[in-house]
Amino acid sequence: MLHSIPKKTLLILSLLLIRTEALADNAVTIEQVTSGNSNSIAVSVEGSNKEVNFSFGGASNTVDIDQKGDNSYVGYTSAWGSGASWGGDLDGDSNNLNVTQTCNQSPCGGDKFEFHIAGNSNDVDFYQGHRVDADGTLHSLDDYEYGGNQSLDLTTNGDNHDVEIIQKNTGDHTATISLTNSGGAYEFQLLQDSTTDQTVTVSGTCVTTTGCPVSITQSD
Repeated sequence: MLHSIPKKTLLILSLLLIRTEALADNAVTIEQVTSGNSNSIAVSVEGSNKEVNFSFGGASNTVDIDQKGDNSYVGYTSAWGSGASWGGDLDGDSNNLNVTQTCNQSPCGGDKFEFHIAGNSNDVDFYQGHRVDADGTLHSLDDYEYGGNQSLDLTTNGDNHDVEIIQKNTGDHTATISLTNSGGAYEFQLLQDSTTDQTVTVSGTCVTTTGCPVSITQSD
């Protein structure tokens, strides 16, 4: 199914497959690969050279993606490739995924959010180009893009993870995160806030029934 849509578009989806080619070289491709009801997917795209490309399976998932500016990507992880053949890049029930990317610089650096989320009742919030309160509940846009060329590769396995990641300031930040529930869920927080480039790689398995809190800050 192919549609031509305006440069600024809002999509609210509950369907099996959608592929949308927008003006200004924007593309949105979302595929439901297993049966499931009551999924809510909202995608807002404003700017040019943007891509949203992922698959999902399960029921009662909520996805909210908001892209403004140019040259950004939200979708399956390049480390694994598309998860469409094995349950979806978002694979489970009652997950909440909120992604906000904003760039008003010229040129924009090319922000990326790559993910694979397997399990139920996971809560993931991710912001690029925004300032965020310490508790993560409020985000505001600065007068300029509050970030450099930043990328995140996130994988969660299992249920009930709570993930909050903030990348900001002028450094080129990279994060590769893999979290697995083997008896307990992660409460994971990462803040990359630096004028110099920051890189972090985390791969963990939580076996504590009360959960595993992890907090990482990289700053000047």
